[in-house]
Amino acid sequence: MNIQGVRRRAVRATDVNRARLEWTLKGTPLRVKGLEHAGEVTAFGSTVAFDSYRIMRYLVSEVFVAGTYDMGQLPPEPRIVDCGANIGVATWFFQWRYPDSSVIAIEPAPRSFALLARNIEVNQWNGVALNEASAGEDGFV
Repeated sequence: MNIQGVRRRAVRATDVNRARLEWTLKGTPLRVKGLEHAGEVTAFGSTVAFDSYRIMRYLVSEVFVAGTYDMGQLPPEPRIVDCGANIGVATWFFQWRYPDSSVIAIEPAPRSFALLARNIEVNQWNGVALNEASAGEDGFV
């Protein structure tokens, strides 16, 4: 998929029955279960769990639509550090956009880390190393 095409098209949302929401990114449906609280988004070969619809919508818009984390062409098998990985939306993007990359996903918040670990496990994202750590102090990961 051409990431430029994804950026040009806004996220379109249609409320189906308050139990399901469909977003579309350049013709690719994002199936969303749950609206106001916890749920899942399915697209681009992955299903990502979230605990806040409002935050998930923002993250998908920021990462996939605005292309905030798109680094253009990278060398083969890049190593990417996702510092503050939250629930894994950027990690999801990296797995989709740079399938040969290895990602180090770092998240200190226990609740977000639990969802991040679940999302990595359920989707079997290869090449993702998970760390429950904070980057605010000197140390090793």
